[in-house]
Amino acid sequence: MTGAIGPGAFILGCLLLAVELACSATAAVLIVRRRAGALRGVPRLVALALLGVLGIVAIQVVPLTLGILTRGTVLVAALALLGAATLVPAGRAACPDDAPPPRFGATGVSWALAGAGAVLFAAFALAYLELSSTVHPISVDALGFHFPGVIRFIQSGTLWQSTQYLPGQAQGNYPQNGDMLMLAFVLPWHSLALVRLLDPLLLALATVSVYAIGRELGAPAPTAILAALAACAIRPALGPALTDVLTDPAFLAGFAAGTLFLLRHWRTGARSELLLAGAGFGLALGTKWYGLTDVPAVVLVWLVAGRLGGRPWRELATDTGVLVVVVLLTGGIWLLRNLILTGNPVFDYRLSLFGVTIFAAPPDPLRSQLGFTLAHYLPHPTILKDYVWPVFRSDFGVTGALCVLGAVGAGVLVVAGRLQGRPVRDAARVTILALGALLCAVAYLITPYSAQGFAGHPVLVASNTRYGAPALLLAAPVLAWLAGRLGRWRLVLEAALLAAMIVDVRRYLVSSAGRIVLSAAVVLALAALWWALSARRGSLRLAFVAALACLVAVASYHYQRVLARSPYAPADPTIAYVLAHDPAHTRIGITGEWTAQGVVPVAPLFGPRLENDVSYVGPWIRHRLEQYTAQEPFVAALRAGRYALLEIGTGFPPRPDPIQARWALAAGYRVITASDRLVLMGRAGA
Repeated sequence: MTGAIGPGAFILGCLLLAVELACSATAAVLIVRRRAGALRGVPRLVALALLGVLGIVAIQVVPLTLGILTRGTVLVAALALLGAATLVPAGRAACPDDAPPPRFGATGVSWALAGAGAVLFAAFALAYLELSSTVHPISVDALGFHFPGVIRFIQSGTLWQSTQYLPGQAQGNYPQNGDMLMLAFVLPWHSLALVRLLDPLLLALATVSVYAIGRELGAPAPTAILAALAACAIRPALGPALTDVLTDPAFLAGFAAGTLFLLRHWRTGARSELLLAGAGFGLALGTKWYGLTDVPAVVLVWLVAGRLGGRPWRELATDTGVLVVVVLLTGGIWLLRNLILTGNPVFDYRLSLFGVTIFAAPPDPLRSQLGFTLAHYLPHPTILKDYVWPVFRSDFGVTGALCVLGAVGAGVLVVAGRLQGRPVRDAARVTILALGALLCAVAYLITPYSAQGFAGHPVLVASNTRYGAPALLLAAPVLAWLAGRLGRWRLVLEAALLAAMIVDVRRYLVSSAGRIVLSAAVVLALAALWWALSARRGSLRLAFVAALACLVAVASYHYQRVLARSPYAPADPTIAYVLAHDPAHTRIGITGEWTAQGVVPVAPLFGPRLENDVSYVGPWIRHRLEQYTAQEPFVAALRAGRYALLEIGTGFPPRPDPIQARWALAAGYRVITASDRLVLMGRAGA
């Protein structure tokens, strides 16, 4: 059973991950107790989870920064993190968190709708996760650069590199906090088998944070639950977490948590809340490039609202400075990495100010051909109607429409109250969220590749609607807040949110009725057991969590064994050959390009236990990977690399005889097997 993890290795890997999680969680508890002891309830839970996630990131980043990443050094880093947390001094007593904004009442029907929504959402997610655990992830981004980046970190042990396998692009320079979290679920076993477990946890943190934002504004608890569930059930949020296995859920978790604590700081003035906001935004900024627009958008609105609300410039400047420093400390390592390696912290984007280039970057032909923005097509209603609107209707659906109407309605209510001399309570914080959502939506419209495709034909709009998810995460709590002021009509809105959530989650997480019913029963049983233990001693709840973790570990061991027997689908003979004949310790070169219709070969070629040495055969020109355009340097690179196997993309569109294959034949390679998209060649005598 090639690639399966044996019982001993699996147990050792579980113990390593358990030590990481335990050290990070304990460190988070110590820090919250000493610096944010006033936090209670769900905000405290969000703070603990956020700091725990950042602890896991730090445990990977520190050894990588020193160039010494191994399973042993990660263990040392985990223990060092715990030791450092014990040295954190206790802060001054903060104002007790016992004066939240007024809450609106909740009816039994509202609670029934919210409970049904929570159970159904969890049941669909659990059923889909159980089913997909025996299927290899095949999304282009996961196989093309997220997984390969994680694998190369393991193989090289250093952060100071740019891992790139797609020529003409620069994904190796992306911020990689999300990849660090993936690394924590890959390194213990040197296997990708369990990486699917990560994103659902991060999406859950994002959902809980959005709920907490709604409650912080004074929204009814059931309405806040339904709004959070609906906002996280749309495909732009759900797809990256459960179907595609991407890093966007890490961004959403950090962004939502950061927004929660920024709003709480507005009310409490506690410095600890500001530090937590910076930590959340730092996690987001260090995960996705669109954090460079979305995070500043929210901070800018908060800053302007503070000034208009009468806060002194000096106080605002101090708080903003603290916030920015924490953001850079938790998410800026990747900007520093890029600056050192390329001279540009946001490579490969060129930064200019008033016509003066601050950070240079080479021209990007691919972006100019395919990387159009949605704003580019605003003057073209026919293209919007044919290409964009159908995707928006499917991906954002009723939830998106409700959130937009809620943000607009809240704005009208705030303005009308001010004009009538009866200001709405919490109007400033509602305005911050509504305007923040608007600016994030504008940022989405002007983000490159938001209308991906050739000029006039943005056929890949759906691939990047995830850039618009942050705007809905900010708008959803505003909708919940507005619902609290609708009286009897609130139930109608709650029912609409539940219906929208069910439609979305059924559309994207397809499972059989039997699996869903069984999963719902499991969710209800676990919830009932947790509720029964809630009034008991904390040690019993800890034992419950430990038992649940053991059950997950046993199930994971079973599923990774099944996965080891499963081929990548759709099958490609070149990938199948490598996994069957050269699964480990083989030098493999990749060159050329391939279409997106099929499995991306990069991550699979590393082998099931990530032991193959895979490199792209191409020159680095101005810090960007390119393709060879002449035979002589290509052949020289083949000889220098001593590749036993060579995987060649047949181009876009595919060609039966790519030029690299002809060059490789002249260099002594022979064709082993081929598909329409890929040609696998081997060195004679290897």
